Amino acid sequence: MAEEKQHQGVFHHHKSEEKPETATGYDAPPPRVSDVDYRKEKKHHKNLEHVGELGTAGAGAFAMVQCFVSCHSLI
Repeated sequence: MAEEKQHQGVFHHHKSEEKPETATGYDAPPPRVSDVDYRKEKKHHKNLEHVGELGTAGAGAFAMVQCFVSCHSLI
């Protein structure tokens, strides 16, 4: 029995196994974000804001027309 290997725990790593060369988990550096992607995202967000403003203006114009039509239809 002395010649048999003793059973190690689940999380035991043998010394013959080496760590991988690539960093994983918290050791890895954050991915690089290029300026081009940032500018593209900023431009896209700005365009979406303008579309939202146009929708708001269109809804206001529609409400004014509906009010005008309903007020003149009572006469």
